[in-house]
Order: sequence, then structure tokens, then C-alpha cells
Amino acid sequence: MQKIDRFNVFTEQSQLIAQRTHELAVQFRHATIDESHVLFALLESSDEHLSRLFDLIALNVRPLKNETYTIMRRQRKVAFWKGQHYQIFVTPTIKVLIENAFSISKKFRHEEVMPVHLFAGLVEASLRNHQAGEGSDVACLLIENKINPEIVLESLEIVLAGAKNRV
Repeated sequence: MQKIDRFNVFTEQSQLIAQRTHELAVQFRHATIDESHVLFALLESSDEHLSRLFDLIALNVRPLKNETYTIMRRQRKVAFWKGQHYQIFVTPTIKVLIENAFSISKKFRHEEVMPVHLFAGLVEASLRNHQAGEGSDVACLLIENKINPEIVLESLEIVLAGAKNRV
């Protein structure tokens, strides 16, 4: 069975977000890439579909970005940091997020994973973990901002339908 490299099906914008999550982990001296890195990178993105999705779900980006930054600052840092290279891992939630994003892109019959798929995958993975008793600070932020998978997917349909109509 041939293993598929899922990053080959990421749009350029999604690849930039993945790269930014890694940069954030290095910047904050974290040993793992987690939901906070992905959420922050998504909130920084200039992707037009993502901006429309955030508008549609009434997401106030600036305060959420500030709170996400605070979460990253509080996380444990790599103890042996001296500008050395070290391996950064992804959390199991990030693996689920990527699988979710891939499934969501297929649901919409898209050949590539777009940033909006990553956001929907993040919301689904974070809140599923929260319901299982493994909640993160990011899941709490999403809940506080009344963001859930149903709202995101309904809004995503509207955003993507609008994009089709403009083409």
C-alpha cells in the first residue's frame, strides 16, 4: 500500500500556514506543534475565504489572536535552547486536524486542502478532544467564542458557494 503525502494536496496558502506553525513553535522554543500554533497562523492568514468565514461566524480575530498568543507564551519551553536545532513533533490532535481537513476538502469535492478546511478541522479536533475530557486552552477559546463544528461547516458551505458564483 502506497503512503500518500497529504501535504502535496495543500494549497499554497495552506502550506504557508503549516510553515508558519513550525516557525511559531521554534520562536516560542516549543517541542511540539499544537492547536495554538495552528490557530494563530490561521488568524494571521490573509486568505480571502478564511476572512469571509471569520466574518460570517462573527469571529473577532484580534482578541482571539491575542489570547492565542498568550497561550503560546505560557507553554513549556525547550530547556536546552541555545539556538540549537532540535526536532519538533506534532501532537496527536494536529494529526487528527490534518485528517479532518483532508476529509472536509473531499466532502466539498475539492482536490486541495484550503485554509478554511484547516480551520474547520481544527475546530472539530479541538472540540472532540474537549468532549473526551482532554480539552486544551484553544478548545476553551473556541467554546467561549461560540465556535463549533456545525456553525463552521454551515458557514463554510456559504463561503464556498459564494466563491463558486464569482468564478
